[in-house]
Amino acid sequence: MRFLRACLLLFSLCSAALVGCEKDRREEEIMVEEVTHPGRQPIRLRAACIKRDDVIWFFRILGPVDEVGKHVKEFDELVRSAKFEKQKDKKAEKIILVQPKDWRKDPAGPPGAIRQAGYRIDAKPKELEVTVIKLPAGEDWLISNVARWQKIVNEPPVQDREALEKKITREGEIVWVDLTGLGVHTVSKPPEPLAAANPKRMQFPLPGQHQPRGLKSAFKYEAPKDWQQTPVTKPFMADRYEIGDDVQVSLTSVGGSLVENVNRWRTEVGLPGNLNEAEAARLTEARMVAGLKAYYVDISNPAGPPEKNRSLAVTIPMDKTNWFIKMWGPKDSVEKNKVAFDKFVESFKLDAR
Repeated sequence: MRFLRACLLLFSLCSAALVGCEKDRREEEIMVEEVTHPGRQPIRLRAACIKRDDVIWFFRILGPVDEVGKHVKEFDELVRSAKFEKQKDKKAEKIILVQPKDWRKDPAGPPGAIRQAGYRIDAKPKELEVTVIKLPAGEDWLISNVARWQKIVNEPPVQDREALEKKITREGEIVWVDLTGLGVHTVSKPPEPLAAANPKRMQFPLPGQHQPRGLKSAFKYEAPKDWQQTPVTKPFMADRYEIGDDVQVSLTSVGGSLVENVNRWRTEVGLPGNLNEAEAARLTEARMVAGLKAYYVDISNPAGPPEKNRSLAVTIPMDKTNWFIKMWGPKDSVEKNKVAFDKFVESFKLDAR
């Protein structure tokens, strides 16, 4: 009888363990379902880079694999048609392109903007967008941009020159990059036509120029006394500060949707940049800045680059463009300065001049 009772007790314990294991297995399956990304689809990113002196010209088309495949030949012809014409001041070059027949060209952006041209191609379910931008040539510019594009298609980024060479092809001065993977197809809004018609609305310095102030700010604000103001070197930047040895703050104005910029900031800290609009919106907190509705996001990745694994960013949509107040640096250093950053943001007021 004692033996029988012992057997029954052992059987009960085993049954409970099996039920617990089954429960854990079901919960694990549910957790896997919760982190799926319904907005992802097979996408293709084709890009070309042309280095001219101290600047790089980037051409890019991105979208569903089949739709991009229909227009790769036209895209390649656009890149190969590029001719560069020296400007009168001899400090910059103007690009001349032969536009494909059925493409629609975006309105010209403000003078000095990083986006030099944009095109739209009819496609379903969303149109395709082709962008042409110009940026100063930084150190390791090719490997850093290829790695950034790889994150868009959810592919592990290259880590060294040997891996880089396997991802590119060279044709004279053109460097081609062609990537496919899973990602989100997003399309930005065209530049505001008035920005080109009235250059005083947005005045950008030429790439590489150093000025105490760059792009004219639409705001007045008060920075903490221990923040050191530094020269701006990017054409879309209005102001820049350094805090200690490892934290930076900037005020910039560029285009792009909220989801595009959230994805860009995620890639900067080593996270996948392929969220859809709903996923990006869940990461942001709406608040009022300078009397305008703004969006606050805190992006952190302890496993990211130690010198830049956390960013605080505020997006202020305004006049068909966006203003960004951003702090970035090591996670712990950003945390120490978060209160000061929030007070800095609260000090913003519209500049009536």
